[in-house]
Amino acid sequence: MGLNLSNSTGSEYLRWMASRSEWVMSTENGPEIVELKKAVFDVGNLRTGWAAMAPETIPEFEWNPSITKAAPRPKTPGEWKRAFECKVFAENALGGVKVWSSNSTGACMGIDALHDQYTSAANDNDGKVPVVEFTGAKHAKVGKGNTSIPQLKIVKWIERPGELEGEEAAPAVSTSAPPADAQQSTDEFD
Repeated sequence: MGLNLSNSTGSEYLRWMASRSEWVMSTENGPEIVELKKAVFDVGNLRTGWAAMAPETIPEFEWNPSITKAAPRPKTPGEWKRAFECKVFAENALGGVKVWSSNSTGACMGIDALHDQYTSAANDNDGKVPVVEFTGAKHAKVGKGNTSIPQLKIVKWIERPGELEGEEAAPAVSTSAPPADAQQSTDEFD
């Protein structure tokens, strides 16, 4: 379809579903559960800011000018919460690059812990990106509710894959889900 008249948002996304402690990714057939074991997380280029997300709507984002300088809470209508966005690459499991963005408590806690690991080792791995292993979920009580936090561990550093060089992930209309057996295989990143 040359005019891009589909009703999809064009977003290649990856989501952490805290209520089910599982990963879900976009495909041209709709959301699918994915068994994500290892992937490259572009932590050095993650963005933080504000997001207003509601079911059946396109999320709205207001990004910080930098990771160290917070933007003020938007005054427009919506339930604005702190959020992040990080590109994630795994050819076998994800079929390429997906964008993980969220304002959920569990996901934010997971990316915050991963960012701490990243900052403590980034100087020793200049120009490289981390290969991250998902080791499970940690259930936690936060305020009056419960969440699950993805447990992410940097297992090695590699040269930056060319797939992470673009400004955005590939449009959803051109990507189909990897075969089920590929989704369950582990990307090695050697």
